Amino acid sequence: MVRRFCEWAQRELIVAEKVTDEQPVTHPEPVAEVLRYTRLPYDMRRAILLFMLGVFCTALLTDAISVYAFHDVDKDKIGHWNEAYAGLCSESVLFTVIVGGGVALLTLLGRHHFHLKGYSPRSKLGLFLGIGVSVLQYPWDFVGRAAFPKLADFSLLLYLIVAIVLCSIVIVRDNFTQMKLCQASAA
Repeated sequence: MVRRFCEWAQRELIVAEKVTDEQPVTHPEPVAEVLRYTRLPYDMRRAILLFMLGVFCTALLTDAISVYAFHDVDKDKIGHWNEAYAGLCSESVLFTVIVGGGVALLTLLGRHHFHLKGYSPRSKLGLFLGIGVSVLQYPWDFVGRAAFPKLADFSLLLYLIVAIVLCSIVIVRDNFTQMKLCQASAA
């Protein structure tokens, strides 16, 4: 049964596409055109991973500063600084995954919508955007808790949405810039 499935899959469904950095190689079979799988360009993947790395590393640093320097922890964690820091680190992992996944998804949708397949953003831009997202998150949270204590959770949700959308816009805009630079150098 497994052998029959493998033969069927080779015959009908699975046609791999070799992807180079610039141009995908397509296969003449009609099935390949319908079921083509295109991987992320290497530079795009690197930009998103550096974005997530910037978010995570900066979040760990700001967590350490908020716990050990400012003692900004919950009332039940006062005196238990390592436990409070461990809790903030787990929140940082979740924050990184949510923001990084949202930015990756919106960026990929934007690249597909604007037909920017062969152009990737600069990797340093992703890193600096990630650092900026984490650096701005703590003051946003602090001001939100001080100004509107009952709406602190809404403030953080609003920050997540704004950060994801703005970072995606900046990355897609950089894709446009890279496309214009490539077209200008080709002409």
